Amino acid sequence: MFAVSRARRALLGLGALSALGPAVAPLARAAEQRYAVLSLVGDQIASVSWRQPTGSNLDQNARDVVRVKDGALDKMVLLAVDDALRRARPGTVATLLAARDPQLYRLQDQMLEQGGESSELLTAVKALLAQSQATRLILVTKHRSEARFALKESYVGAGKIAGLGLYVDEETRVRLIETGNTNDGFIAPYAYFAISLIDVATMRLIRRVSATESELVPTSSSKQATRPWDALTAAEKVETLDRLIRRGVDRAMPELLTAE
Repeated sequence: MFAVSRARRALLGLGALSALGPAVAPLARAAEQRYAVLSLVGDQIASVSWRQPTGSNLDQNARDVVRVKDGALDKMVLLAVDDALRRARPGTVATLLAARDPQLYRLQDQMLEQGGESSELLTAVKALLAQSQATRLILVTKHRSEARFALKESYVGAGKIAGLGLYVDEETRVRLIETGNTNDGFIAPYAYFAISLIDVATMRLIRRVSATESELVPTSSSKQATRPWDALTAAEKVETLDRLIRRGVDRAMPELLTAE
């Protein structure tokens, strides 16, 4: 699931840019920042099954979760952020942090339910930063928003989703444009998260940018599949989540870093 060779990079330093003179002073100041990166989105993969509405305004989708204890999904996030940061700010230093305390995820989920910031979470995270010498924290947390998956000229989906998961609809009729094949249902891997830039000295939020990435895969896209869940193999599900994470990070990071 996760190539060990990709998990190098703990500290990177390519030198200061201040010697280049006043014309690059803003870039030089940015390069002097020392970044720590922490992901709190990869503790589980959600499986969300669409249910026919019965007239209530409440979200009636069925939900199940699979716990991920090896940190592989959070490693995907960390490496995606590290790659995007190094492209945007050559010469920066990034320390990639592993969240080993389950309490951090509980506080993150509590923040998600409350729909705002959590001083308790930031206090707990600050303890992880003591040895990093970081001046900025890039914190990746779950983001909740409407389930919205793109067809050619419209969108499908109902209810709200957050974090990393797989949305399954077994009833909506979907036609595959390339072949014309039509079948009931689709599976849609998704990555809904927020990236926050935080000043470590004060733990003040500088900027937060959200990402809502997904890919809709019809049942008919697989010759062997008779139900939406089987339209992707286990490996393809993981590969798609990795791709969505990277796409969301690549879109969010430039906007995030303009706050410096």
